[in-house]
Amino acid sequence: MQASQTKLTIIFLAFWTAVVGLLFVHTSGIVHVPLLTFPQARGNLFFLQEYEKTNILGIGEKVIAIPHGIPFVHPKRVKKFQKENIFVGASRQEAKRMVDAGTQDLDEVLYRLNIEYKSVAFLRIGKDIYGVPAIDQESGNPFPIDGWNQYDEKLIGASVEEARRYMDERNWTSN
Repeated sequence: MQASQTKLTIIFLAFWTAVVGLLFVHTSGIVHVPLLTFPQARGNLFFLQEYEKTNILGIGEKVIAIPHGIPFVHPKRVKKFQKENIFVGASRQEAKRMVDAGTQDLDEVLYRLNIEYKSVAFLRIGKDIYGVPAIDQESGNPFPIDGWNQYDEKLIGASVEEARRYMDERNWTSN
């Protein structure tokens, strides 16, 4: 019985020594272990405005409308958002429309077209194309565009081609 306990103790100590050694070499940067790499948050949380007893915030590609007095809820907890009357939109104006309607389910919602042109992301609502400053993939923040507030939507055309011409005519550039 003594020999089997000694074997188990040696195996246990060898296992934990290996785990501690692996964590050390990964943390020190000697060896990259993908299993120990966790996703890093990108971007900043921007306070955009206070509207009807609601704070409107921007993070990444989302605009979040949080009523006053609600404690922090992680943006990935969608069910908790619905329970707390927290609305998520694609622009500041859409978040305000949701606050006015008192619901996330609007008749007309902005849909991303996965098209970016001159640092502007194209969105569709109904038959119209709107633009919002695109998100810089490195920083996670919206591109700063002269004359355009971050997270604000602008009507830029009725088609993608018309929206591109509109952008070319105004010659908007990101800083």
